[in-house]
Amino acid sequence: MNNQKFPHIYSLFFSAMLAMLIVVGLLTACGDNVEPTATVLNNSPQETASLPTAPLPTAKSEILPTATQTSLPVPTITEPTSPTAPPTTESLSIITPPAENTSNAAPQDQNTNNGLSLEQDSQIMPIPPGQLSVVSRQDCPDLKWSGTGSDIIVSYKIYRRLINTEIWNLIATVAMEGDNLGNYNFCDKTTEDQFSLYEYAVSAEDHYGNESTLSKPAAIP
Repeated sequence: MNNQKFPHIYSLFFSAMLAMLIVVGLLTACGDNVEPTATVLNNSPQETASLPTAPLPTAKSEILPTATQTSLPVPTITEPTSPTAPPTTESLSIITPPAENTSNAAPQDQNTNNGLSLEQDSQIMPIPPGQLSVVSRQDCPDLKWSGTGSDIIVSYKIYRRLINTEIWNLIATVAMEGDNLGNYNFCDKTTEDQFSLYEYAVSAEDHYGNESTLSKPAAIP
């Protein structure tokens, strides 16, 4: 009876041991599976830290063109210059053509610079008018003379005096007309005496205020 029970006990014992071994094996297997994972997790920072890292590109690593590296010329700013001033009156000169051209040469252009400064030209006295004549009209002595042809003449002054006296009296001023090449007429209505008692003379005045000498006196024939 006792010998029959031992085999049964041994069987249970071995079954229990086998079960324990299986459990231990399972636990061991589970432990092995978990431990490498924990080790990997613990070592992953070290492995990551030990890996060489490539330098990240930055904005400084790119060579960008700068104001100092450019080869373009730098524009130069120049101050605006004032416009050229017009010529002053001191650089101008005015031509005074002769009263009468007696040569065969072409007449001189009045706009041609003869090399005289304005100051020098203003000191040149104009020439007196020529060919003065006086005729008797019904109501006045009629004077006639030829213009000097100068473009700077502005007027002619008419003088009268008693024949064989010294004092001339200014009686009228006649403005220059046209090109100053024609004839001028003036009727003296300022006297009621006998016309034949007087003689006349004419002078030319330019725009500088210079007055020529008197023309050759003329009286009624």
